[in-house]
Amino acid sequence: MIARTPLDAMTAATIPGLTTDIPTGTDIEQEQLRLLRNLIDYTQKNSPYYRDKLKDIEPEFIKNRQDIQKLPFTTKGDIRMHNSEMLCVSNDDIARIVTIKSSGTTGKPKRLYFTEEDIRLTFNFFSGGMMTMVDPGDKVVILLPGDTPDSTGDILKKALEAKNVSAKTFGLAPDPYATIKILEEEKPQCIVGFPVQLFAASRVDTEKKIPAENIKSLLLCSDYIPDVIVNELESAWNCENFIHYGTVETGLGGGVECSAHCGTHLRETDLLFEIVNPLTGEPLPYGTEGEIAVTTLTRKGMPLIRYRTGDIAAMYNETCPCGSSLRRLSKVSGRFENKLKLESGSQLSLSMLDESIFKIPGVVDFDIEISDTDGSESIKIEASTVRGFENSCAPKIHENLADLNIFGSTEIKINCKPAGCVNPAKRIIKDNRQGSKK
Repeated sequence: MIARTPLDAMTAATIPGLTTDIPTGTDIEQEQLRLLRNLIDYTQKNSPYYRDKLKDIEPEFIKNRQDIQKLPFTTKGDIRMHNSEMLCVSNDDIARIVTIKSSGTTGKPKRLYFTEEDIRLTFNFFSGGMMTMVDPGDKVVILLPGDTPDSTGDILKKALEAKNVSAKTFGLAPDPYATIKILEEEKPQCIVGFPVQLFAASRVDTEKKIPAENIKSLLLCSDYIPDVIVNELESAWNCENFIHYGTVETGLGGGVECSAHCGTHLRETDLLFEIVNPLTGEPLPYGTEGEIAVTTLTRKGMPLIRYRTGDIAAMYNETCPCGSSLRRLSKVSGRFENKLKLESGSQLSLSMLDESIFKIPGVVDFDIEISDTDGSESIKIEASTVRGFENSCAPKIHENLADLNIFGSTEIKINCKPAGCVNPAKRIIKDNRQGSKK
């Protein structure tokens, strides 16, 4: 029997007047709409940015989910240009500021502001959500930044310790051989980290130093996770993989899978998720892939209303096999901005490349760059491999890419080298072509 997600009881406890720990879809929707009306009123009173942007909106006119479309979207550009105007509290009330640099060479960074209360909500989500994959007395290795107070790793560590689970943070894990040493020494029951970095460690562990018999669960943290990596990690370590969806904009925690593995259950009374057409912004029906937009219903410091994430996924609203009525987000299939049109007229996406290249034995990571010189398009791939595989991987990458049948006359150059450091969470296709968006 599949255990019900602990987020059910957590969600029920936040809905005023609810006398059960199993909220229905109607319970959740009515609470979301109440919180949304409160949020509109709160931001109109406290944020110069939203006071102007929402000046024609009356909170009481938001009576159903369709009415959400009356609200304007918030974009990355809005955050870069107006982050201080979005604040609803004084600077003295801000406990943490997160700065995210532009992926391009220029451009103002995004800054997100959080109060102690905002951080506490993330702590609560981590504390409850993790109990799907760990038990009291377990040991967890956290391969996420954790030195800074209230960073992801720090909040997660404290949330686990509150549930009598031992946890250590080690920062990011770009060196797979260093990761092997950590896991060999710590012998954890659960590992939390970025998918490509854990995947690299599992592949370079040719001497089988990682005590896989101790590992019972992995929590994979990223906006986008290739299927091939999920499947190989489960096979390599014979453990259950759980997917977490979250970004800095969602307050780090967004949703987490239950043991049914049918999508990530969402923080429904903290965050309101929508799926919209990435070109038109129109809402899409359940089960249809589109862009994720999120509204932070309970955030005090710097709320976001209908923030367009750029991540592509679908939403499910039918009852989960675990019995929960919480809506679920499908596994993110990629980012809208990482789908590029080639000279051949075909579209290329990072997810397409990942599923093609990561299935090749020996490959642990790769970077890709598209350029044009004198009107001729070329693609350069720098692949990292297990030691001893660097010569055999290049022809196999060429073969797999040819099978995609999308490149036409585009020249493809491939260089393979033994694994050194692998990518952090955000992986992109670098588009250096003239006229491309920087």
